[in-house]
Amino acid sequence: PASNRVVARVALAAGSRVEAITATQGAIWAVDTGDHHLLRLDPGSGRVGLAVPAPVPRGVGAGDGGAWAIVTNDRTLARVDERAGRLRARVPAEVVRDVRGIAVGPEALWVTTGNQVVRLDPRRLP
Repeated sequence: PASNRVVARVALAAGSRVEAITATQGAIWAVDTGDHHLLRLDPGSGRVGLAVPAPVPRGVGAGDGGAWAIVTNDRTLARVDERAGRLRARVPAEVVRDVRGIAVGPEALWVTTGNQVVRLDPRRLP
Protein backbone atom coordinates (compact mmCIF):
# COMPACT_ATOMS: atom_id res chain seq x y z
CA PRO A 1 0.00 0.00 0.00
CA ALA A 2 2.84 2.42 0.70
CA SER A 3 4.14 2.24 -2.88
CA ASN A 4 0.69 2.05 -4.53
CA ARG A 5 1.88 -0.51 -7.08
CA VAL A 6 1.38 -4.18 -7.91
CA VAL A 7 4.07 -6.33 -6.27
CA ALA A 8 2.98 -9.78 -7.52
CA ARG A 9 0.44 -11.51 -9.75
CA VAL A 10 -0.97 -15.00 -9.32
CA ALA A 11 -1.60 -17.02 -12.47
CA LEU A 12 -4.49 -19.48 -12.24
CA ALA A 13 -5.44 -22.37 -14.50
CA ALA A 14 -6.81 -21.72 -17.98
CA GLY A 15 -10.57 -21.23 -17.77
CA SER A 16 -10.47 -19.78 -14.27
CA ARG A 17 -12.55 -16.69 -13.57
CA VAL A 18 -12.20 -15.19 -10.10
CA GLU A 19 -15.35 -13.31 -9.07
CA ALA A 20 -14.89 -12.75 -5.31
CA ILE A 21 -12.06 -12.76 -2.80
CA THR A 22 -11.50 -12.46 0.95
CA ALA A 23 -8.46 -12.70 3.21
CA THR A 24 -7.52 -13.93 6.67
CA GLN A 25 -4.15 -13.95 8.44
CA GLY A 26 -3.27 -17.34 6.97
CA ALA A 27 -5.12 -17.58 3.67
CA ILE A 28 -6.58 -15.82 0.66
CA TRP A 29 -9.90 -17.33 -0.45
CA ALA A 30 -11.14 -16.81 -4.01
CA VAL A 31 -14.29 -17.86 -5.87
CA ASP A 32 -13.51 -19.38 -9.26
CA THR A 33 -16.74 -19.36 -11.25
CA GLY A 34 -15.02 -20.60 -14.40
CA ASP A 35 -13.73 -23.82 -12.83
CA HIS A 36 -16.44 -24.07 -10.10
CA HIS A 37 -14.07 -24.14 -7.12
CA LEU A 38 -13.26 -22.21 -3.99
CA LEU A 39 -9.53 -21.64 -3.90
CA ARG A 40 -7.38 -21.22 -0.79
CA LEU A 41 -4.14 -19.49 -1.67
CA ASP A 42 -1.05 -19.04 0.46
CA PRO A 43 -0.65 -15.28 1.06
CA GLY A 44 3.16 -15.50 0.93
CA SER A 45 3.64 -17.51 -2.25
CA GLY A 46 0.29 -17.07 -3.99
CA ARG A 47 0.13 -20.81 -4.63
CA VAL A 48 -3.18 -22.63 -4.55
CA GLY A 49 -3.09 -24.90 -1.50
CA LEU A 50 -6.67 -26.17 -1.73
CA ALA A 51 -9.33 -26.26 -4.44
CA VAL A 52 -12.79 -27.13 -3.08
CA PRO A 53 -15.42 -28.14 -5.67
CA ALA A 54 -18.45 -25.85 -5.42
CA PRO A 55 -21.59 -25.88 -7.56
CA VAL A 56 -22.07 -22.38 -9.00
CA PRO A 57 -19.93 -20.54 -6.42
CA ARG A 58 -21.09 -16.96 -5.81
CA GLY A 59 -19.17 -15.63 -2.82
CA VAL A 60 -16.92 -16.47 0.09
CA GLY A 61 -16.30 -15.20 3.61
CA ALA A 62 -13.61 -16.32 6.03
CA GLY A 63 -12.45 -15.52 9.53
CA ASP A 64 -12.06 -17.05 12.96
CA GLY A 65 -15.32 -18.94 12.38
CA GLY A 66 -13.88 -20.73 9.35
CA ALA A 67 -14.64 -20.29 5.66
CA TRP A 68 -18.17 -20.16 4.24
CA ALA A 69 -19.34 -20.09 0.66
CA ILE A 70 -22.40 -18.83 -1.16
CA VAL A 71 -23.22 -21.57 -3.66
CA THR A 72 -25.77 -22.63 -6.27
CA ASN A 73 -28.25 -20.52 -8.17
CA ASP A 74 -30.48 -20.21 -5.09
CA ARG A 75 -27.59 -18.61 -3.18
CA THR A 76 -27.45 -20.91 -0.18
CA LEU A 77 -24.64 -21.11 2.39
CA ALA A 78 -22.22 -23.96 2.94
CA ARG A 79 -19.34 -24.34 5.39
CA VAL A 80 -15.96 -25.23 3.89
CA ASP A 81 -14.40 -28.36 5.39
CA GLU A 82 -10.72 -27.61 4.86
CA ARG A 83 -9.50 -30.96 6.14
CA ALA A 84 -11.68 -32.95 3.75
CA GLY A 85 -11.39 -30.44 0.92
CA ARG A 86 -15.15 -30.23 0.35
CA LEU A 87 -18.26 -28.32 1.30
CA ARG A 88 -20.18 -29.50 4.34
CA ALA A 89 -23.95 -29.64 4.49
CA ARG A 90 -25.68 -26.53 3.28
CA VAL A 91 -27.56 -24.26 5.63
CA PRO A 92 -31.26 -24.94 5.01
CA ALA A 93 -33.07 -22.30 2.96
CA GLU A 94 -35.58 -21.91 5.82
CA VAL A 95 -32.76 -20.45 7.93
CA VAL A 96 -31.47 -18.01 5.30
CA ARG A 97 -31.96 -17.78 1.55
CA ASP A 98 -30.90 -15.59 -1.35
CA VAL A 99 -27.60 -14.67 0.33
CA ARG A 100 -25.80 -11.80 -1.43
CA GLY A 101 -22.90 -11.03 0.88
CA ILE A 102 -21.09 -12.72 3.74
CA ALA A 103 -18.73 -11.73 6.56
CA VAL A 104 -17.28 -14.04 9.20
CA GLY A 105 -16.53 -12.78 12.70
CA PRO A 106 -15.18 -14.57 15.77
CA GLU A 107 -18.62 -15.55 17.08
CA ALA A 108 -20.99 -14.72 14.27
CA LEU A 109 -21.65 -15.20 10.60
CA TRP A 110 -23.20 -12.11 8.99
CA VAL A 111 -25.05 -12.32 5.68
CA THR A 112 -27.05 -9.94 3.54
CA THR A 113 -30.10 -11.09 1.62
CA GLY A 114 -30.89 -8.01 -0.40
CA ASN A 115 -33.21 -6.39 2.13
CA GLN A 116 -31.89 -7.81 5.43
CA VAL A 117 -28.71 -8.21 7.43
CA VAL A 118 -28.85 -11.53 9.28
CA ARG A 119 -26.61 -12.63 12.19
CA LEU A 120 -26.10 -16.40 12.48
CA ASP A 121 -24.37 -18.46 15.16
CA PRO A 122 -21.91 -20.69 13.26
CA ARG A 123 -21.84 -23.19 16.15
CA ARG A 124 -25.52 -23.97 15.48
CA LEU A 125 -25.15 -24.48 11.74
CA PRO A 126 -24.14 -27.66 9.89
